[in-house]
Amino acid sequence: MAKIEKFNVIWHQFHSIRVTIVDAIVWIWSMNFVRWIVGGTLFINVIIWLIAFLEFRRIPYNQVVLHYNVDYGVDYLGETNKIFFVPLIGIIIILVNLVVIGICQRQEKFIHYVALYGALVANIVLLIAQGLLYRFNLR
Repeated sequence: MAKIEKFNVIWHQFHSIRVTIVDAIVWIWSMNFVRWIVGGTLFINVIIWLIAFLEFRRIPYNQVVLHYNVDYGVDYLGETNKIFFVPLIGIIIILVNLVVIGICQRQEKFIHYVALYGALVANIVLLIAQGLLYRFNLR
């Protein structure tokens, strides 16, 4: 009988956490500015993924430029599949910032703006970086 009670307690805790997460997602998505900024950020991230995929398909060799320094030139080479780290970092930034917004749900909207615009700016910077990597690897 004790095992059933423990299972019921664990199930109740899991269910309450799931309901809390769903409520946070619905509350976040109900704000109009969140939909626009997240949509724009995801659109930019999709462009980054497309550039990375095009670069991956067009590179005939296994080594690619992964970092370029203005002072020293190319300073990091790697395998072609590491091209996808840049768009992956963009998705991680988006998800982490959405979690921050969910945690700070009922607080000032300033935190929401900082997190959302931070993800947008980060993805714009990653788009520029991926474009430059495309240029360096395919010239």
